Amino acid sequence: SQQGTKERVNALLRVAADDLEMIDKVEAGDIAVVVGLKNTKTGDTIALDRDTDPLDGLTIPKPVFTGAIEIESAADEEAFQEALEILTRDDPSLTVTPDDETGQLVLGGMGELHLEIAIDRLRSEFNLSCELGRVRVAYREAVLNSLTFSDTFERVVGAATYEGTISLSIKPSVNGLNAPLEVVCNSASAIKKNKKGSGEAKQSNRLVLGSGDATVQLTKDQEYALLEGVRVGASK
Repeated sequence: SQQGTKERVNALLRVAADDLEMIDKVEAGDIAVVVGLKNTKTGDTIALDRDTDPLDGLTIPKPVFTGAIEIESAADEEAFQEALEILTRDDPSLTVTPDDETGQLVLGGMGELHLEIAIDRLRSEFNLSCELGRVRVAYREAVLNSLTFSDTFERVVGAATYEGTISLSIKPSVNGLNAPLEVVCNSASAIKKNKKGSGEAKQSNRLVLGSGDATVQLTKDQEYALLEGVRVGASK
């Protein structure tokens, strides 16, 4: 097989609804059931000659729907893990990943019905009592057009008037829709004026966060971390 292991075929079957017919061979275009495979997964190529070039496998998209899955009895944990391995082997579009923060197992798939069918199989085929938590959807967005935006903020504090102007630009990445989002701070200036309106402009390349009087100017490290956080958060 494509996994580099030998497989023993116990039987070949042609399936028509509930009817099973034993056959001796499978020809091009036939759809049949192979009994006895242990290491072969969905998308693998099986050949008599080890030097045969494998066919193109399946391109599995990342799961969009996820939900925490839990077993009711700790005594069934080993059987639970084996059943999940069988499900993900049969259906590569199903994923099981641990959540480091909650310690739960997260089941991922292509839709809510997809996840419900997997849970039903665990109950009916493997006799496991398990529950699927609230299903979440991973929304993915992409920037399609270029945009430059500038805005000025003004607030009076005591006898002084504070103004701040920021200009941001956002544009699609040349790497396509899967590229992380990047926000570029073109320029930022802060002007402090007294009541007479005179003041001195101060050019700044730092970002300022906050609301109202509770504002803070980010350091270089903090600014870098913020932009990295924007990129990471947009790419998930």
